[in-house]
Amino acid sequence: MIINNLKKVINQKYELLINNDNPNDSSIIITEKHPEAKLKRVEIKGFNSSLTYGFKLDLDNERICNYFAPNASIINKACDGIIFTQLNEQNYIFLCELKSQRLKEEECVLKYKNSELFLDYLLNILKNFYEIDKSISFIYKYVLFDIKKNTKKNRKTLTKRQKVETEPFTYNQFSLDVYRIRDLTEPINIRHLQL
Repeated sequence: MIINNLKKVINQKYELLINNDNPNDSSIIITEKHPEAKLKRVEIKGFNSSLTYGFKLDLDNERICNYFAPNASIINKACDGIIFTQLNEQNYIFLCELKSQRLKEEECVLKYKNSELFLDYLLNILKNFYEIDKSISFIYKYVLFDIKKNTKKNRKTLTKRQKVETEPFTYNQFSLDVYRIRDLTEPINIRHLQL
């Protein structure tokens, strides 16, 4: 199982907290400690804890890899949380970004793409040096948690099983479909995403 091998490769201090009181409906908590951040915490639920693992790419300004070093200019951007999971027998990697300030689409795209490149490297390490099936594949999903209020007056909350659809984010040659979630009053269920 890839989860066990990820735990061998990723330093434990970078792991995301998994609340597994109910193993079939566990939640993951992503936090942001930047002093200017208004969005400090997001909880995502609906995971099977035995099939899920998450980590951050930076912790208290210490990066998981020099690739994301602050002086590395464009390539120093990274997402706030990475979640490996299996839903309906399909393998996913969720790249999660918490946004408190004014949204810059190009900055989000750079964070997603840089994180994806690092994950491609990590998966190649696992497939080549650990007992991981080389044919295993993952679907990347990009999730943006944004505290900006939605202007649509009649929008339902996500707790009422509303499906979240993607919107295109582009920067230079990159174009990504991003789930943008603004209703953060309660934990978000991963099954609300239009997978």
